[in-house]
Amino acid sequence: MEKEQKELLADKIGGLGQAHIEVLADMAQSFAESLDIDDTLRTALRKTMQYLDAEAGSVFLLVDNDEILECRASEGPVDITGLRLPAGQGIVGQTVQENDTLIIRDVSKSKSFNVAVDEDTGFQTRSILCAPLTVRGERLGALELINKQGSDGLFSDRDRSFLSALASSAALAMLNARMAADLVEQEKVRKELEMAREIQNSLLPPMPPQDAPIHGLNIPARGVSGDLYLFFPLSNGRLFFALGDVSGKGIHAALFMAKTVSLIRALAKLEHSPGKLFARLNDEIRETASRGMFITLAAGTFDPASGKVCMTNAGHEPPLFRNIDGEYVAYPADAPPLGILPDLVFEEVEIMLEGGALYLFTDGMTEGFDSEGQALGVAGVKAAIEQHQNLNPQARIQAMVEPLTDTDTQLRDDITLLVVEHQPIQVLAKIEVSALPTNLKGLRDGLREVLVENEIDKALVEKLVLAVGEAVMNVVQHGFDEGGAEGRITLEVCKERDGLLFRLMDNAPSMDPAEVTPRDLDDIRPGGLGTHFIRELMDSVEFMPPPAGSGNLLEMRKRIELL
Repeated sequence: MEKEQKELLADKIGGLGQAHIEVLADMAQSFAESLDIDDTLRTALRKTMQYLDAEAGSVFLLVDNDEILECRASEGPVDITGLRLPAGQGIVGQTVQENDTLIIRDVSKSKSFNVAVDEDTGFQTRSILCAPLTVRGERLGALELINKQGSDGLFSDRDRSFLSALASSAALAMLNARMAADLVEQEKVRKELEMAREIQNSLLPPMPPQDAPIHGLNIPARGVSGDLYLFFPLSNGRLFFALGDVSGKGIHAALFMAKTVSLIRALAKLEHSPGKLFARLNDEIRETASRGMFITLAAGTFDPASGKVCMTNAGHEPPLFRNIDGEYVAYPADAPPLGILPDLVFEEVEIMLEGGALYLFTDGMTEGFDSEGQALGVAGVKAAIEQHQNLNPQARIQAMVEPLTDTDTQLRDDITLLVVEHQPIQVLAKIEVSALPTNLKGLRDGLREVLVENEIDKALVEKLVLAVGEAVMNVVQHGFDEGGAEGRITLEVCKERDGLLFRLMDNAPSMDPAEVTPRDLDDIRPGGLGTHFIRELMDSVEFMPPPAGSGNLLEMRKRIELL
């Protein structure tokens, strides 16, 4: 900035004496170093009045879309700070319009002079020297001096050159100060957007294991997103899922999204019927939505055991169901978005996935552009599904959106995608025993036989038998107080697409999964260390909501290639 100050001064100081130049250089340096431009302007105004022996002075800036000139600094007998004048009136207005430094030696002879200010303040203006505050073609306002004192009482051409140079230097400092303030504000907004995005991310589900039946992702177009997706288990063993798109953009849409997610989480745990849930959501959103905002939403429940989906669609993009044979069925909305009309009835549709997958997405997916500049469309979504069908659901949806995000083009809209996939389970064997330690050998022998029949590596067979046996022993020891004479334990050995699933069910009292933790390896007391071995051997160990009539359900998965 100092270089520009010097260049501007060089253009303006022709004919000025050394004393004038030194004063200008001093003031220009003050502008360049200033952290408070308003304070610096007031100081410069006072020094200029003293140097040019003026009775009063003021700085006017353009505001309100350059339609008003407002006094931002005032020195002299009368303080006119805050005075507002139409931008095209008065000597100040003429100076700004003509972008030229004006000398009015006798205001009584000037048609442009506005006598109203003198009449209101009681001050008498005799002569005026006014310079425009202009830099790089941008007009900012004007710097005005009033009533030259001493000698003949008239401002000179040298005064005019001095004030013109000072005004140019001040204008550059003001412009740079504005730019600096804008950068500070932009940085503040950026940090606030980052925080908002972090809060939004906390509302979205954490990434589940790769073998989970539901996966989703959200890619915001501009920092924060108006899209939402979520899924979580219900008390009846089913999973709830939802995907929606809030009207509008920016922070307001993001806040509405956050509020909607909270409503869904609270109400979906109380109302398991998607249609009835939507009716309650619609009423709540209509009561609290502002500026006519609404949300398109597709949501439902999924039973992993049967593969049954019960879904409702309110104004959203039709979800796509791909059956196990690669055929597609779309499910258009039969109701308007939530938050528009009162007293709506929302229909439910039932879909048996039977090894297929249901895809839900926002219009940011179908309307997004690929690397060739082509909108994906529904046909493109289907093609992406087929292209990546061999991947697990988590990797598949990531690969599906990659062509839309791997470009130099700014996303037109948020992209949100969710898949609900029924992973067919083939039950290889079901072994049921009473919860007595003496029965564990028979259970282990039966498990070993099943694994050998399915051509599992012999070394792995023994490890799996030991791990499952440890899990059963924990059930016997901790789940049944009296040795389990009336307790029952059921082991299902299942074949999945990418390995084996061991489902261990019992009729013991339900327990808190958080209490089932492995003991420290340094603790060498008998018992408890088997939990370490189970978790080390298996790829996932997770307590699930049990079927009706069961007390606890533990699922253990081992990913291996099966014939």
